[in-house]
Amino acid sequence: MSPESNTENYPAFAHIGLRENPGKNLNQTVRHVFKSNRLTGQVYTNVLENTIPHVLEDTPLINQHIHFLHDGAPAHFSRTARRYLDRRFPDRWIGRGGPIAWPPCSSDLNPLDFYLWGHLKSLVYSSPVPDLESLRNGIVACSEDIRNTPGVWDRVRRSMRHRCEVCIQAGGGHFEHRL
Repeated sequence: MSPESNTENYPAFAHIGLRENPGKNLNQTVRHVFKSNRLTGQVYTNVLENTIPHVLEDTPLINQHIHFLHDGAPAHFSRTARRYLDRRFPDRWIGRGGPIAWPPCSSDLNPLDFYLWGHLKSLVYSSPVPDLESLRNGIVACSEDIRNTPGVWDRVRRSMRHRCEVCIQAGGGHFEHRL
């Protein structure tokens, strides 16, 4: 199974990371959700309704300070998902069609894109992945390795701050070449 394989019929996977407001200590809680069917708006909404509340119960976060961020994947933009997020995180979710717009093609301002996914993928595929169960186990194990790397989230926060400053200096225009 290579990372370039056709993922259209792959099971849905979600990596949920929550943290408190930027001015407070980082509390990183990671949950992995694997679904046996393709990621559709309804499957994603089901994950939001049935997984997020349990993650929040187990997380020492103050719920009114949580902002939920996701990208513009078609399932994330579904009407059912947006309605749920409007109810659960009123005016506090970031994404396509949300109260806090996330600019399209802004991967340089999303820590999941500029750091986590690429690093996780490089770790998981550092050796051949023969089957789906190995892929799942690799994702979970490598995520734990990343999470337990000393200072990793401080470095990601510093990088994020730097990226925001460079974006502001560029007037919101292209800034990748300045990083």
